[in-house]
Amino acid sequence: MNYTENITYLANYAGSASYATDPAFLAQLPIFIESAEQRILRDMDLLSTRVSETGALTINQRAFILPNSGGTFNVVETVQLKMDVNGLLDGTQYTQPALQPVSIEFLNATYPDDHAIGAPSIPEYWAPYRENQIVVGRAPGQPYPIVIYGTMDPAPLSVSNTTTFISVNLPDLMLAAEMILVSAWEKQFSAMADVQGQARDWNQEYERLLQAANVQELRRFVESAGWSSWQPNPLNPPIS
Repeated sequence: MNYTENITYLANYAGSASYATDPAFLAQLPIFIESAEQRILRDMDLLSTRVSETGALTINQRAFILPNSGGTFNVVETVQLKMDVNGLLDGTQYTQPALQPVSIEFLNATYPDDHAIGAPSIPEYWAPYRENQIVVGRAPGQPYPIVIYGTMDPAPLSVSNTTTFISVNLPDLMLAAEMILVSAWEKQFSAMADVQGQARDWNQEYERLLQAANVQELRRFVESAGWSSWQPNPLNPPIS
């Protein structure tokens, strides 16, 4: 489903094909889209939102501002450093095992100072600090390259971004989510509405579609039944 198709389908589902050219409806369309996409992104852990960004730590400084060339991190999942076999940057650099995530309280109690400790001084831990910033400990003694893995929201569906992963791969779920807010715009959101229960029915349809979509996404993560990529089957569960 592309942007133009989305408008047509919404207008038809809302019961008035004229909505497709209605200025009042089109003015609300970005809100319908944003509401639907944000609900799906919060309800589902989509593989398509996974990104990696690179940067470099600063010597004698624990704080690290997350790179944002591709957008803003919603969730930081893994932090890894690169260095040579001696823990320096003189030779061939290899990606290291992930730093251990801890609380900021633990990090401040263990490595409270912005000075390198030891030679080499290699960070072992990381903690979320504030929006778009993490803290590592111990403070680095080298400007170690750093790789951040996590999730970012994709660009929303719009007139200039005519397709998204959600609109192409989850069009039914997106339309159901949009129709919940469209129902509110049409004032079909309560028992006093002309079409009673319209918003509730669309919400139930969304929840039904969400369950099926989540199963598929868990299979993509190899987190389905028995930590496999197979469709869950209560009659023949996979061997773990």
